[in-house]
Amino acid sequence: MNKSAEAFVVADADEIRRRGESGEFTKKDTGVGLDYRPPNTRPAPAAPGPRVPEQRRARPAPQRRPWTPEQEKVVRLYHDMGLSPRQIVARARENTPRLGLTDALVVKILSSLPRR
Repeated sequence: MNKSAEAFVVADADEIRRRGESGEFTKKDTGVGLDYRPPNTRPAPAAPGPRVPEQRRARPAPQRRPWTPEQEKVVRLYHDMGLSPRQIVARARENTPRLGLTDALVVKILSSLPRR
């Protein structure tokens, strides 16, 4: 029944029953969430096809750090002393030039998580 119209249309009882059984009058999804639909209205799962073994994805190898433990130790020590990356590079060049620390390497070391 359309209450906003001036005319009322009376439907046949069989037509109303047929339309109701087909789901025309059921509550539609309101978009509340992705899994809003009740379990009985979800589509049936597809028929199983031929069984194909699922390939497992190999875990990527842990990223190798491009610095040595000695470089990391010196950088973290100087950082704990309150030095900036540029000051760390200058101090390391004076005291441990064989480590070959650069500004970029110091920033990478400080940006990474400490070794366990």
